[in-house]
Amino acid sequence: MCRCFIHVFFVSLLFLFQYVNLFAQIETGETPYSLRYKSVFPDPPVIKMPGYDYDRLREESLAGDNLKKLRYARMIKTDIRLKEAGQRIKLGHGTLYRLAVFSEDAYSISLVFNEFRIPPEAKLFVYNSKRTHIKGAFTSRNNRPSEVFPVAPVNGEQVVVEYFEPDSRAFDGKLKIGKVGHDFLGIHDQMDKGVSGFGDSDYCQDSLDVNCPEGEAWQTVKHAVVKIVSNGSQCTGSLVNNVRSSGQPYLLTANHCLDNQEAAEETVAFFNYESSECNGEEPDTSEYHSLSGANLIATAPAKDQLDFTLIELNNEVPPGYKPYFAGWSLATDNIKRTASIHHPEGDVKKIAKDFDPPVTSTYPDTLYDVDSHWRVKEWDLGTTEFGSSGSPLFNQNKRIIGNLSGGYATCDNPVNDYFAKISRSWDDFGVEEHQLKAWLDPDNTGFTRIDGYLPYDSIPSNLKLQYRESGIRLSWNAPLNPEEVEYYGISRNGEFLDNTSQPFYMDNEVFQDSLYHYKVRAFLSGGDTTGYSKKASLVAGGAESLPFSEGFSVSEVLPKGWYEHNYRDKSNWSVSEGGYNTPENAAEEQYNILFKGQDEDSSKIITPAIDMNGEEYIYLSYFIAIPEQNGNVDHLNLYIRYADTLDWHLIRHYRDPISGWTSDSIYLPNPTANYRVAFEGVSNDGGGIALDSVEIFRDTKAFNPDFHARKDSVCEGDYLYFMPDTSNENFSYSWDFGYGASPRYVEGFGPHTIKYNEPGEKTVQLTINGVYQTTRKGMVTVGPLPSKPTIEVNEDTLSIPSEEDIQWYYDGAPRNGATDSIYIASEKGIYKVQVTNKF
Repeated sequence: MCRCFIHVFFVSLLFLFQYVNLFAQIETGETPYSLRYKSVFPDPPVIKMPGYDYDRLREESLAGDNLKKLRYARMIKTDIRLKEAGQRIKLGHGTLYRLAVFSEDAYSISLVFNEFRIPPEAKLFVYNSKRTHIKGAFTSRNNRPSEVFPVAPVNGEQVVVEYFEPDSRAFDGKLKIGKVGHDFLGIHDQMDKGVSGFGDSDYCQDSLDVNCPEGEAWQTVKHAVVKIVSNGSQCTGSLVNNVRSSGQPYLLTANHCLDNQEAAEETVAFFNYESSECNGEEPDTSEYHSLSGANLIATAPAKDQLDFTLIELNNEVPPGYKPYFAGWSLATDNIKRTASIHHPEGDVKKIAKDFDPPVTSTYPDTLYDVDSHWRVKEWDLGTTEFGSSGSPLFNQNKRIIGNLSGGYATCDNPVNDYFAKISRSWDDFGVEEHQLKAWLDPDNTGFTRIDGYLPYDSIPSNLKLQYRESGIRLSWNAPLNPEEVEYYGISRNGEFLDNTSQPFYMDNEVFQDSLYHYKVRAFLSGGDTTGYSKKASLVAGGAESLPFSEGFSVSEVLPKGWYEHNYRDKSNWSVSEGGYNTPENAAEEQYNILFKGQDEDSSKIITPAIDMNGEEYIYLSYFIAIPEQNGNVDHLNLYIRYADTLDWHLIRHYRDPISGWTSDSIYLPNPTANYRVAFEGVSNDGGGIALDSVEIFRDTKAFNPDFHARKDSVCEGDYLYFMPDTSNENFSYSWDFGYGASPRYVEGFGPHTIKYNEPGEKTVQLTINGVYQTTRKGMVTVGPLPSKPTIEVNEDTLSIPSEEDIQWYYDGAPRNGATDSIYIASEKGIYKVQVTNKF
């Protein structure tokens, strides 16, 4: 039981002492109906918002704190039903409803509809009184199950809401404005261009537009970064990839920017808000590149723990937005330099760079968990500002390692910015809604880094092949302009195969054990064609069973099911007897395979698919030799792929010379029914790469380690004893006792005595010898302590405001039957009360 005591000492009976789903914010860009007609419509009724001390809000926002969220608007709750409060005008084929919303001295006005459901062919517009800033038309494509629909800020202190509903409608539309946002800061520029924040960032950002020379190497990655507006605040976020590279529209930002479902539903994300020229005069991108509404997927359980939030936009990002899903890394070492792309003060995308490694740090004033942040000691180029919160911190490999919380960096003194580590956001908490891992690695692959994913290109992209009994199925992503595609042309083995109007195709004319190479291009309206996609290759055939072994016993041809993939349409792998110069013979039997290239050639040699479904503890073993030549060494990368429709993942690499045949082995994670391994040779003018005797097999000595604890529940702040259920102290033991454990990570056999400082269900994991692993979710329940009771004294009556289990004590002994919240004291002495909760 979890108990809390408080006692009082009676000097007398009268004197006591106490010790106490997104749907895109799709706009058609049409002209509102009232602006199309020559006749002048009467002014619509005006709904006025209540006044407020906005000067004080402005001062508070500008003073702020070291968190770098930009608060720009006060959200005013309303109940405005457009069809009831608005003006009605009968047009020839429908009815026009109009009203104005006025908030004195607002720089811009934003709206949140908490009822939005309109029929096909109905159209909604929002525009300012000067008619210089028009948003719409919004149509039934913006309907969503929650019926919440936010409209991004419109310039000016008064906006007109105009809704046309056709007579021949499928149902009656409903529109209710639940919130009006009064912009007290001015996130629109002062030239009435209707462009959020352009030019508002500080002076040192002038030459650091993402399209300046400093951003030249980031032209793909920049498309991951978006500006986020929600609940009167503006932050930055980034699209983030998952291990499936599925294009799931996950957006990573900070918990202090978004921490609840309501804020997620009211989010508007702006893509491609940037200047095409370095220090350009105006932004190049249309504000129509926006998506509204999302679902909260994961965030920290409390504001003072970790600073991350993952939301999922309610719709896929359209190809025309040129989305890029950034890769990530959980590594905390070998970080050489960093960069961040962000929207300071709501301005166009800027880039900041630090040419030194970040350091592990605790956020100032311990606002978040200890050592949960990266500290950028000093920016070498640029800085972050209000509005940059949530922006990604990239390592030298352009993978996200953190997201911005805040800090003290300014143009005048660009030091000490703090980014929440995604290695801590990854799985510090065991519950799925409080971690990134469950969403970015849903297959529990254990990968600690992945590259980004570019779903759309100027050509058909991401061509995938999948063998089925009836043939090979092809699928690909449409180019950036899918509406211009009339049909696709498919090439097989260098010759025309067929045309199709869909981004998929089934090739039924294939032969078992034959190798096929495919490419796809698009034929566009007007007679133009795109270039071909990258080549994809596959051997037609089913999966091999375990154990799998290949000794390359036949000369000249690759074994059954093996194939080489080289984008340059050349061959670098061949069957050989030994190496290029050395070794002279195969490691076993007569033949092996050999990589030899030039001019930075790279080529993968790929195994047949292996059926490992339902297996555990699978190993790959092989012989390799990588001799040097003139001091140069070729590189070998080892990849795995869980299915032919998924990406390759690097699990080992060789950079140093291996002069003679050497055996090596590696554990293969996450066995599947269609598993492949690839050995990629990369030429560095070295002596080649020799490979022999490849085997994939079950570990016959594998076991699932077990362990126990003395109890399955403790109170917050208590200790628990853990011990493995094995007797071999020579094994290597690695423990993870879950979030709130002190210490959390422990090496060694045990026993281990662990203190739990945070309540909740704890997941405990034991790994032996780096491979054999058992994870027990919810193994331990840590109960929170009851609130400390306060004894209220009224003459001889003692009471506590509590609904928990109660026990009163007198002079150290429990009083029989004294279990109510009220106790009558009849004697002088020391009285204590114990409160016990359900734990």
